[in-house]
Amino acid sequence: MRSDQSPDTSAVAIRVTNVHKSFGEHAVLRGIELTINRGQITTVIGGSGSGKTVLIKHMIGLIKPDEGSIEVDGENIVNMPEHDIIRVRRKFGMLFQHSALFDSMTVEENIAFPLYEHTDYNRAQVRDLVQEKLEMLHLTGEGEKWPAELSGGMRKRVALARAIMLNPEFLIYDEPTTGLDPVLCSQVDDMIVTTQEQLGITTIVISHDMASTFRIAHQVAMIFDGQILVSGTPESVVASNLQPVEQFITTSGVRLEAIRG
Repeated sequence: MRSDQSPDTSAVAIRVTNVHKSFGEHAVLRGIELTINRGQITTVIGGSGSGKTVLIKHMIGLIKPDEGSIEVDGENIVNMPEHDIIRVRRKFGMLFQHSALFDSMTVEENIAFPLYEHTDYNRAQVRDLVQEKLEMLHLTGEGEKWPAELSGGMRKRVALARAIMLNPEFLIYDEPTTGLDPVLCSQVDDMIVTTQEQLGITTIVISHDMASTFRIAHQVAMIFDGQILVSGTPESVVASNLQPVEQFITTSGVRLEAIRG
């Protein structure tokens, strides 16, 4: 666990306060309270259907809560006009579970796509920026390949390069290690940590991979029954001795004794 780096609670980047959300008769979020600390890695855990993805969609303004507030960099985005919401969304980069690369584009074209969509950079500028990201993520020489030619780990790196092309303040990973073998999981964990440390990006990871969570997270938050059951350093989450937390960890194949040391 990353016990050497405690969250700096004086630097809150995102604050979720008393957020409720129902879809029809089904209450998904029931008074969520959560702070995301700037420049650190927060992992949001919880069972399938617990509301992890719904919470993230609230943070980037894709869903409005029935009640409560969501502050991003001190701005409450709940009642923002659409043009301001778009401005706030530009602060976020996303890395999706299955990478979501365009199969009809080369690696370089995939990485360059956000620049052509959202900037006025010329081809030379785009090429230089793409090469910079290729080098940063150890993809030098892979630019002309097609996504189908890449391993799962390489696809993740390309997707990450694309996600950070616009220099986001926040980076969201959606189940980044799902379906990967242990070696690739470790490589993806290293990629997440290295990127956060090099760029200082505030990082949010949606995960049910407990081994990964306790390797990379500065802060862990567990959603249970529509609320944040516990939130804090990995050590404090384990020390909470809450039955749903212990059950979630142990059923994932991680031994509590190993975490507690």
